[in-house]
Amino acid sequence: PPPGTKHAPAESTEPRSQSSIRDAFFLVAGVSLSLVGVRISQLVGALLVGFCGAGIALYALRRLLPPGTLLARRGLPASIFVLALAHFSFFAVEAFLPLALTEVRKAGTGIVAACLTAATLAWTAGSWLEARAAGRVPRRTVLMSGLLVLALGIVATSLVLLPSVPTYWAVVSWCVVGISMGVAWSGREGEITAQMKVANALAVVVGTGVGGDLLTRWSTDGQPSTLGLWGVDIAAIVAAVLCAVASRRVSEPAPVRVDSAVP
Repeated sequence: PPPGTKHAPAESTEPRSQSSIRDAFFLVAGVSLSLVGVRISQLVGALLVGFCGAGIALYALRRLLPPGTLLARRGLPASIFVLALAHFSFFAVEAFLPLALTEVRKAGTGIVAACLTAATLAWTAGSWLEARAAGRVPRRTVLMSGLLVLALGIVATSLVLLPSVPTYWAVVSWCVVGISMGVAWSGREGEITAQMKVANALAVVVGTGVGGDLLTRWSTDGQPSTLGLWGVDIAAIVAAVLCAVASRRVSEPAPVRVDSAVP
């Protein structure tokens, strides 16, 4: 190269890549320890293992995610925080919805299939609705409305645990939840990063893991208890409400600038 030309050192990328791999390993180890901790029957052992795992996971998350993500700092950190909690809410309930319908309410598999299929189609419909509202309604308003509907939809879905509520109610209520997820997720495609994928995957793992532990702890004679399913639903509702509150810190998408062609 000509004299005086400066080049970035080629080896600068390698240490950062190795650091990310190490942090990802710590994250997996920390989450695994935390989930093991909640399964320990002895209180002291559960607290020791659980807090140790949580500390390792938080250390790794602070290095893997943008600064301020855990505090929902305005901008991309808030977007990652909100969508991760939305994934926690949705998939924690969806993972155990078939169990609630078939084992607790003794519904047929047709109801379960209709429920999950309707939610998938409704998610697409929600994305379409968000696209129609783009440019007419502030994105933050659409996002907050979708997350509030998510919380209300989970509340409505949890009512299917009551014997007096017909099982087909789950199809309607979970369809509403699917629409809300389509509204919340759509429009953030430009912000999708590896960090956001990590946060979403972690939220799904934690949601299903904690939900499974609640069902195990409160099961009777190997059968799932309604109390455990209520616990999963309440945790998902709280997370959805927290999502809606934190969505106020999500930045509006920057307007697209179209330059006129110069003849």
